Amino acid sequence: MPGFEAKPGRVDAETSLRRFVNATIELALEKGLACVVIGDISSIVCPRVDSWHGSHVFREASLVGTFLGLDAVDTFRERHPDPRAFSYFTRPGSASRLDGLWSVRPISSEPPIPLNAAVLSWWWRRVGREPSMADFLVNLPRADNPILRCSGY
Repeated sequence: MPGFEAKPGRVDAETSLRRFVNATIELALEKGLACVVIGDISSIVCPRVDSWHGSHVFREASLVGTFLGLDAVDTFRERHPDPRAFSYFTRPGSASRLDGLWSVRPISSEPPIPLNAAVLSWWWRRVGREPSMADFLVNLPRADNPILRCSGY
């Protein structure tokens, strides 16, 4: 985001979030689980296709930088590498794709394969952002997997 690094409180919050996300993903990968991270990422990979009329830049220290460092896959760009698409529009008229779905897979397993990904432009139930969505093909683990067992039921 333009001027983001000039606001220490935001940088501190982002650093804390990046640590949490990194630790959570690392824990899942240690257990052999795939992850899908969904939400307001508030950072972009490629200003050419992920922003419009703004001064957005890719920042290595952003949440997207953390995802790329973990070999995560931007599901929208995996399925649609070239078109410009936006999930957030500002009053002055700029736009960016700040919301997304990223997948991370453990090395020992098949990745969650994005079958389709989209930004739902002008959705009638839109509140502030254009929703992002993806469909995944995954192999579900067996119920006897001890990681998935519930106790106390």
